[in-house]
Amino acid sequence: MAIFVKENGKITEAEIYSFNKEIELQELLFEYPEIIFSVPEIELSDKEVAIRFREYPTSRGPIDVFIITKNADIILVETKLIKNPESIRTVVAQIVDYIKALTIDGCENLIDKNCRYVKKSDDFIADDKFIHLLNKNITTGNICGIIIGDDIHPNLLGLVESIQSAPHLAFHINLLKIETFKQDDRLLVLVKNVENTKEVERSVIKISFEDGKKIPLIESETPSKNGKGSKPILTWDEYINNVDIKYQKIIEKYKQEWINNFGDSINMGTVGFTAGFFVGNKRFAPLWVYDNKIELITENSRKKAGASDAVYLIYKNELEKSPEVFDKYLISGKTMVFFTDITEKSLETIFSSSIKYTIELKKEFEKTG
Repeated sequence: MAIFVKENGKITEAEIYSFNKEIELQELLFEYPEIIFSVPEIELSDKEVAIRFREYPTSRGPIDVFIITKNADIILVETKLIKNPESIRTVVAQIVDYIKALTIDGCENLIDKNCRYVKKSDDFIADDKFIHLLNKNITTGNICGIIIGDDIHPNLLGLVESIQSAPHLAFHINLLKIETFKQDDRLLVLVKNVENTKEVERSVIKISFEDGKKIPLIESETPSKNGKGSKPILTWDEYINNVDIKYQKIIEKYKQEWINNFGDSINMGTVGFTAGFFVGNKRFAPLWVYDNKIELITENSRKKAGASDAVYLIYKNELEKSPEVFDKYLISGKTMVFFTDITEKSLETIFSSSIKYTIELKKEFEKTG
């Protein structure tokens, strides 16, 4: 793949840049975790980093890059260059070993562990709720393992498939390919998802014999949509009960309006939900709502989604009805709004703005295919 750069009326081809050592790739991802977060399949684009480590020590060896988000999502990153002979089989065993090490070591002292390379977000606080979620994710195996390199060996795909078939699958693994180019003093980076394990719905078959009967009674149970794998996903009732009572009706009303416009396309998570819509088989999720805060649709997230300026203007005009949100947050470039920092009317405005924006966004995507 070639990259061309247009500057001052001239087009030049960027030079392919190759990492000499894996530590270069580790340092890049440690300093700029948004490179990984930008990959849509990982579903971390709107998450914020709480703390990150490089060469994080475990009982099974050091993790190249270890990231924890403010919602207690756990991401392990193992870097491998294709020229490294361990880039095939050993790397998979390594990342599985690291995941096991985390589950064995547990949550205690996890974020305060002595590590040479560590960075914490200035506003990160490891309160009781965060520790509870972190412990829950560790004990249930809700961990994202990422193998990233300058190329992905075809044999790795088979190994991932074999992991996928394991009935006790609790974690998931993404294989990412990173391509880098150099133009003057600038480094251009492209990352794409090559393969990943997926949650599998597994049916439970129960066979029983009634007294005196030779023919067995066979019952089959299929897990619910929210029960796939072992991911600790909240039900709607569990989520809404975590929300302050004065915001519950507002959110319930919003949920119903969303379903009326876009169908049942709300996906639950560990601390909240995403409100999405489908175009064909592809799902888009413009809004993230937590139990005590909501994310605005910023200029940056608008660009990532591929929404036009005209569609985004609809959102901005609607949101301008609440000056405290429009001026204090959106124009200032702030993403997260806590319920307690705004009026209930402003919260309703955020919800109504997102629905009007998404209606037009869906129309636009359906036209362009």
